Formats: sequence, C-alpha cells, structure tokens
Amino acid sequence: NGTVSAVLAGTNGLNKTTSGTVTLTGNNSYTGATTVSGSGSVLAISNANALGTTAGNTTVGNGAELRLSGDISVAEPITINGFGAVRNSNAALTNTSGTNTVTGLITLGTQAGDNWIKSDAGTLNLAGGVTSPNRDLTLTGGGVINVTTNAINLGTGGLTVFGQFRSGRAHV
Repeated sequence: NGTVSAVLAGTNGLNKTTSGTVTLTGNNSYTGATTVSGSGSVLAISNANALGTTAGNTTVGNGAELRLSGDISVAEPITINGFGAVRNSNAALTNTSGTNTVTGLITLGTQAGDNWIKSDAGTLNLAGGVTSPNRDLTLTGGGVINVTTNAINLGTGGLTVFGQFRSGRAHV
C-alpha cells in the first residue's frame, strides 16, 4: 500500500501483483507495459500519464482493479479481465471520483465470464470504445458512465447495465 509520486521512466514496465492499493500520481514516461494482477491487487491513478506512454498497453487481471480519479484523460489501451478486486463490489476498471475519460481502446480479455466497469461517483467517459468478440460486459455504479466517441462492440457477448449509462453507440 502507498503512493508513488516520483516520475517512473525508462523502457521497463510496471507489475502490480500483490493485494492492497498503490496510487500513482506522477507524470510517468516509461514505455513498457503495465500489469495489475493478483487477487485484491489495486492500482489507482490520478495523473493522465500515470500508466506511462501509450507504447505499452495496460492489462488488468481477474481479481485486480484499476481505479481512476483526478479529472484525467487516459490515452492508454487497456485490457480488462473479470470483475475486479471484490466480486459485485468493485470492477476491473473503476471511476472513483471526478470526471475521468479513457480515450484508449478497452478490450475485454480472455477471462471467461463477465467483465465489469464501474463508476462509483462522478462520470466515467469511455471515448476509445470497448471491444470483444464474445465476452460479456457489466456497467455499474452510483456514478455515470458515458460512451462518448467510439462504440461498445461485444460481438456475441452481452451487455448488462446497473445505474446511469448514456450512449447511442452501444452495439450488442
């Protein structure tokens, strides 16, 4: 647990594998991939470049969670797997406060079953689209989730919505 405010740079990536929450607040410039994995593992970000450059994708494993706050716009492509750190309570991608936007493509990974995106408070804008050929997606939470630019395309997968969802761009 803790907060990393130092700038992370270089060609290596970042692997968060243990339970608990680490918060990245720095304007990071590393080019490697970011991986959040392991049961109860949470990576929270409050800087648009906290995940490094878009040269390395971010992957959130089943049972892990990526949390957004700070009114940021994240360009990183993100792959999510599963339901987050606590089933039916968290999500693989969670907006915790403020108005945050993901402009990178969100891909539902190979984890069988449901994949969760949640807005606890504030607004989560999904501008880069969500894609999967055959996975299910649940959008939930007390905040708002907007699909603002690119569509949700789940192929043969299903979409479940609990809470406030706004879009003319969902194709399921």
